[in-house]
Amino acid sequence: MSEFLEGAKYVLQGFKAYTHPRIKPYIAIPLLINFMIFGALFYLGADYLMEKLSVLSVSTWPSWLQWMGGIISFIKGFIVTTLLVIFFGICAVIATLCANFIAAPFNGLLSESYANVLGATIPTRSLLKTAGASLLREGQKFLYYLPRGFLVGILSLIFYFIPPFNLLTPLLFYWFGAWMMAIQYIDYPADNAHVSFGDFIKKLKQRKMLCLGFGLAVCAISSIPFVNFFVLPAAVIGGTRLWYEISNEMPKENQTVQRI
Repeated sequence: MSEFLEGAKYVLQGFKAYTHPRIKPYIAIPLLINFMIFGALFYLGADYLMEKLSVLSVSTWPSWLQWMGGIISFIKGFIVTTLLVIFFGICAVIATLCANFIAAPFNGLLSESYANVLGATIPTRSLLKTAGASLLREGQKFLYYLPRGFLVGILSLIFYFIPPFNLLTPLLFYWFGAWMMAIQYIDYPADNAHVSFGDFIKKLKQRKMLCLGFGLAVCAISSIPFVNFFVLPAAVIGGTRLWYEISNEMPKENQTVQRI
C-alpha cells in the first residue's frame, strides 16, 4: 500500500517540473496538439448537436402550440446544457487518446529532455528514427491493450448480471485503466533507452503496485474538467522519473523523490 500511494507522487512531481526552463519548449507542443484536437472535435460535435436540436425551435411549430414556447425553451436549454457537458467530457477523453498517438514523438523528446535534467544517459538517435520508433511503439502498446481491454469488457458484461459482482465493474475498469496509463507514460523513457517492449513490461510487473498507483493518479486527474488538458506532459515527466528509479539507472543525487 505504501508503494501504491508513493506512485501518485510522481504525477505531482510532473506538474511541479512544468516551470523548468530546459523542458518548457517540449511541454508546449503536446499541449497545443491536445487543445487543437479537442477544439476541432468540440466545435464540429457541438455544431452537429445544435443542428439536430433545432427541431425544438417553437417558430417551426403550428400556431396552436406557440403557447408552449416558454416550457419548450426551458426544456431545450436543460437538454442542450446537459448534452454539451457530457460531450465536453467525451471530447476531452478522445482528444487525450488521439494526442497520445499524434504527439508520441514529442512526448518522447519531452521524456528525453527531462531525463537529461535528472542526469541520466540517453542513447542518441536521429529525430527521424525517434519519430518512427515512437509511432511503432504506440502500435505495440495498442496491440497489448486491445485483447486485454476486450477481456475486461467481457468480464464486466458477465459481472453485470451477477449481483453482488456487478459492484466490482467500476473497480475493474479503473484497475485496467490505471495499468494502461502506467504503461502509456512510463514507456517513453524506456523506449528512449532502447528497452524492448517485452522487457519493459517485465520491469513494470516487478514494481506493479508502484506503477498502478501512478496510473490511477493519472486516471483520477484526467477525469477533472480543464485540469485533464494539462495532465499529459505531467504524466510523461512523472513516468520518466518513475522509470529511472525502478530501472535503477537514476543518478545517486536524484534517487530520492522530493517530498510534495
